[in-house]
Amino acid sequence: MSPAQIHKAIRQKPEFVGDRANVTPQQIYNWWLGLCQSQWHKNCDEFKSALEALRKQDQGYEILDNTTENVSLAFTTPFFKDLRVRVTDVDEAFVDATYQTNKNGYELYALVIERDLVTVPISYLLLDTRSEAQKVMVKDRA
Repeated sequence: MSPAQIHKAIRQKPEFVGDRANVTPQQIYNWWLGLCQSQWHKNCDEFKSALEALRKQDQGYEILDNTTENVSLAFTTPFFKDLRVRVTDVDEAFVDATYQTNKNGYELYALVIERDLVTVPISYLLLDTRSEAQKVMVKDRA
């Protein structure tokens, strides 16, 4: 459930309201975020945290051999294995990317396929493309 859904559920159930009548959406969001982060935040370093979370999971994500610590992290999703069996079913494949979305400056690339009008990510690449000077600037700010 999202924080907004939790807030709405609390408001709609009189048995839950009681001493929670004054709980704010921001308080619920902070509580929810803390619970979610405990599932994936494994290390203060974002790269190491992602690597550790992927190594400990059993959901079908696989880290690829070309991963270089603090430079690149490549991994496949469970959909990738499914794709190997039915490559002929893929209607379209493309790369999607996000830039400057985290404090360490990693870029995120996703290899995405469309099959039966459904779009699914089959692999990801987290890549540090910053220059050495930019990396030093980030470390100095920390």
